[in-house]
Amino acid sequence: MARIVRGIGDIVQRAIKKSARPVRNIATGYLSAKIANTQANDELKADIFRTAGTEYLTEEKPEFEKIEKSRANEFKAVSAYLGNEKYADYFDANGFNTGDGEFLNRVKDFMKKHKIRNDQWERYIPVTNYEDRYKTRAKSFNEKYDEVFKEIGMKNVGGVGPNTLKSLLKTMPEDQELTQEVTIPGTEDKYMGPEEKGFMVEGTPETSEIQTVERYTAATPTSELFTTIPESEGKMEPQFRLRMNDAVRVSLDSMGLSGKYKVGLDGNLDVTNFDEADNAKYGYASELINNEFLQPNFDTRTYQLVGSNVGTYIENYERDIVNAHNTYSTALYNSPASTQPQGDAAYKIFLDTPEMATLLMRYARGSRAERKLIEAKFGKSYSYSEFFAKYLDELAPE
Repeated sequence: MARIVRGIGDIVQRAIKKSARPVRNIATGYLSAKIANTQANDELKADIFRTAGTEYLTEEKPEFEKIEKSRANEFKAVSAYLGNEKYADYFDANGFNTGDGEFLNRVKDFMKKHKIRNDQWERYIPVTNYEDRYKTRAKSFNEKYDEVFKEIGMKNVGGVGPNTLKSLLKTMPEDQELTQEVTIPGTEDKYMGPEEKGFMVEGTPETSEIQTVERYTAATPTSELFTTIPESEGKMEPQFRLRMNDAVRVSLDSMGLSGKYKVGLDGNLDVTNFDEADNAKYGYASELINNEFLQPNFDTRTYQLVGSNVGTYIENYERDIVNAHNTYSTALYNSPASTQPQGDAAYKIFLDTPEMATLLMRYARGSRAERKLIEAKFGKSYSYSEFFAKYLDELAPE
């Protein structure tokens, strides 16, 4: 209430100053009595009424709407630049977006010194999203002027309208915990002791349990969500970048993609001839290599080994994806149903196939690049894409 009262005073005082009549002294006394004295000057009241209304309609409201429009446009630009609304939401909630047209530039300056920790952002579930914060600002603005117009008798003045930018982010109360189902591998029966005098220890079945995991919000320090680029990268930028590109090239060659890309004079790779599956490998390899290069005290002379290891890792990963797909397809084909299951029935098999459990867990925890690799290798059937999306949606808290 104190904030609203201060707002009333500020606005009415501005209206008084703009009044063309020499009635400042009378106005001060008049308003101090909240314009309740029936003997007050009616002409003064009309002057203030007209000035305050004009200021609201021609200055204050248009300025507020202009700034909010700029905020929304900049928010969309940053979301597109970073590739995910979550990143833009974090920066917006932390004061980077003021509506002055510099939101994207502030983010770019920040990203010159930081890298996004992709593995962490699945746990970013804000307390408020862009829409919520807009509603708070709009309510505060409207309340301030509602009180002013009530004081001077002005009614039915429309406030600022609803926000036009619809957030895709789900929110969760600050005190609510984030949980996920974790698979606990089983163990096989094992013979213990000497061959003739030993004994058999019975194995345990695979189980799962719900565990609480750390949740990230706008209040989370940047160190948890971003990696600071080592100073050494800036000091040896050309060599660092070239070696990173060389490592990516080694990984692509090891995966059989040599000849499908070109190396420019600046050392950058031209991958315009890559198909969707090739791009998925390229994106994930680049991410893994980038993360490795950003490790403290990383020795760039090991770039060939890093590239080779990443290529081998992705090839093995792809085999796991194909194996899961084949097992699922077989289970689908061998279903006792009279016709091949579709929709919810097929989705249930998708979840229940043993080989899918590990793959789905990796998909849920994976970065955008890792998910693209899984999607590309698993198959681009509409139902598959729908199943992966449905699985993520079911994991998300309400």
